[in-house]
Amino acid sequence: MFNYDFLLHTWSLAVEIQFYIIVPVLTMLLSIPFVGKILWSFFFAASLYYNIVAVGPLQFSSLPSRIWQFICGGLANILPKGFKNTPLLVAGLFSLSPIVFVLPLHTTFLRLTCTLGAAAVIYLGNE
Repeated sequence: MFNYDFLLHTWSLAVEIQFYIIVPVLTMLLSIPFVGKILWSFFFAASLYYNIVAVGPLQFSSLPSRIWQFICGGLANILPKGFKNTPLLVAGLFSLSPIVFVLPLHTTFLRLTCTLGAAAVIYLGNE
């Protein structure tokens, strides 16, 4: 009990605050049609790569290793909603099941599947 870090959960708030301060500025700078898409793709790929190669606290709680997750959520929200795809929703919910069952999977794989599953649920839940 004395070794418990009561403020451990605040790392996510710090990452979110940093992201929401930086993104409006980036969005304005990256709104150039062709260049913006290339740079957003670069940020996504670089962040995902950093998340895979970083170890320890940097992989878990730093903004550079989490940007790709925010981009996935943002894309899921802004992509056109032209169809109802029940299999995609089921696949999204199924990919979230490792959280419920606490399967002993590698954390990078778990983050990837859970992020893509959550993005699918966000995408289809907005219809």
